Amino acid sequence: GNDDDDDGTRSQSLKRRLS
Repeated sequence: GNDDDDDGTRSQSLKRRLS
């Protein structure tokens, strides 16, 4: 659960940075 949440947040941050 917690791990999954962290992954999602990290993914968003990465996408935002790429954009």
